[in-house]
Amino acid sequence: MILAFFFAGITLLILLFLHWTDPKRLRVESRIDDLADGYKPREALLQEPFSRRVALPALAFMMDWFAKMTPSGQRDRLVERLVQAGIYSSFATNAFLAGKGLGMLLGLLLGWAISLRNVGLGLTIGGVFAIMSLYLPDLWLSQKVVKRQEDITVSLPDVLDLITAAVEAGLGLDAAIMRISGQELKTHQALFSEFERYLTDTRLGTSKSDALSDLGWRCGVGDLQAVVAALLQADSLGVGIGGTLRIQSEHLRTKRRQRAQEAALKAPIKMLFPMVFFIFPAIFIVTLGPAVLRVVDTFAKMPH
Repeated sequence: MILAFFFAGITLLILLFLHWTDPKRLRVESRIDDLADGYKPREALLQEPFSRRVALPALAFMMDWFAKMTPSGQRDRLVERLVQAGIYSSFATNAFLAGKGLGMLLGLLLGWAISLRNVGLGLTIGGVFAIMSLYLPDLWLSQKVVKRQEDITVSLPDVLDLITAAVEAGLGLDAAIMRISGQELKTHQALFSEFERYLTDTRLGTSKSDALSDLGWRCGVGDLQAVVAALLQADSLGVGIGGTLRIQSEHLRTKRRQRAQEAALKAPIKMLFPMVFFIFPAIFIVTLGPAVLRVVDTFAKMPH
């Protein structure tokens, strides 16, 4: 009985092995996988340009590899910053990481090539290029985020006044935002794009509270987050939205006036350093230069 069970087990293992390694079955599964991945015949692939056959797949592979090598927390933070900069494409995250990684690798390769002739120069240039590749994209993205947040902060009081007037005229909040966003005002494009995304979220089934919360999170602007919080509170308490918008509009205009006064008070201090280091020396050279030259010439002509 033991020998019978033993031979039966060996036979079963052999049959399973033959089943899983059957060439015909493997070809069928490979064909199914190719069709699922958008399989194309070899002749059709050879007719496509080199960029589509080789360059784009290689670039996609590198982008996926750099994205997987990046820690999840850092990648989530990058996604948040890209959204705050107005870049919503999922492709942008991998492209950004791949750009940084490829720039660093190219810098290291350049440094290695130069180090074959001059080790110190090669290490210096390679290190500088690698550091620039790591930090310059982040600096560009930070500046883009700050610029967009400043545009939203400047535009918010005026746009909120328009929304308040539309709501007090009888429109709902979404209808008022839709009415205002339809106007072609180039100075408020950043804020209008966020409102359009909010309207799109609500059309796709997202609740108004979640859509408003996402609106405040995407922008990262304190004034807009305060307006969103006030609207959410008014909606939960059943308070009229028109009065809430009117209060927030007045508050934002006051804050804008205070920021302008603060900038005006900072202007003399900011002008002090250029005046001391650039303007005053030029004035001294123009006014005192001829006198100094005349005194030097007078002392030079005096008998010893």
